[in-house]
Amino acid sequence: MRNLIKIHHLFFLMIIKTAGAQTSIPDKKDLEAMNRIRKVAFVEESKYSAKDKFGEVVKDTIVDRHFYTFELNKLKILRREYLSKDSIEKTTNIEFNENKDIAKVTHKSKYKDVLMTFKYNKNKQPIEIKWLQSDTLKNLYVFKYDTKNNVIEDGTYDHKGNFWKKTIYDYNENGDKIKETIYTGNIYEIFEYKTFEYSLDRKTTKTKYYSTSGNLYLFEENKRNNKEQLVEKIYHYSDGDVKHFYKYDENNNQIEESRKYKDGDISLIEKINYTYDQNGNWIKKIIFDGHKPTTLIEREIKYYP
Repeated sequence: MRNLIKIHHLFFLMIIKTAGAQTSIPDKKDLEAMNRIRKVAFVEESKYSAKDKFGEVVKDTIVDRHFYTFELNKLKILRREYLSKDSIEKTTNIEFNENKDIAKVTHKSKYKDVLMTFKYNKNKQPIEIKWLQSDTLKNLYVFKYDTKNNVIEDGTYDHKGNFWKKTIYDYNENGDKIKETIYTGNIYEIFEYKTFEYSLDRKTTKTKYYSTSGNLYLFEENKRNNKEQLVEKIYHYSDGDVKHFYKYDENNNQIEESRKYKDGDISLIEKINYTYDQNGNWIKKIIFDGHKPTTLIEREIKYYP
């Protein structure tokens, strides 16, 4: 499998979006591999709206521009975001500890300054994340694990230590997550919960979503291939199923999503075309809404010698 550039890490992205910073944190392992093997030093990523002109997809208006400077030997990553060519909108500085775990994230913009600090257990799992704004604690995220290193609880507290949200995770004897219960506002009152079922080959997961009153409101089924890529998502409704299908290229990037409706009609939802450099990192990405181009992203990648 090639070491491709991935700018988002779902876990930390979820945490930061919840906190309101709206900052994407790179995946540490991907960045380490990318810098070690591909020797990436710098990435400039420019996002444009796109249009079809004489049968060719061309750039229209610039949406934003990101710059990433990778200094993993110094355990630092700098991300700068521009809304125009010269007007910087915000910067994010990511620092790692000696174990190469994310230790500190500093996010600066014209609206606010945010600092996030990370604390880990001996198994290098996050146990505490502090979110501070202008040096004042705003939120505290706490994680607990069982003896098998499964996360069994994550909680969110405000600056006064008051409970805001908590999720409890249950597992079976095989270590598979079978239930996820969310509490908000009142620690003793369930907001919603999910249950999980797995096929014998581990390729299919069935997830059922229940409301506060215990009523089932969504039944979702995900199917994955041998590479653990999502290839089919099914939403089960009382009057029929809606199916989503996903395709990937040889570099394991998603290139297509289509949908099959309850009446049997199939439509193309999204298509993505990639252009890669000689190291297998994409340098151009065109996103289509159906067959209409909507977004064009270009990357300039500089490598260490």
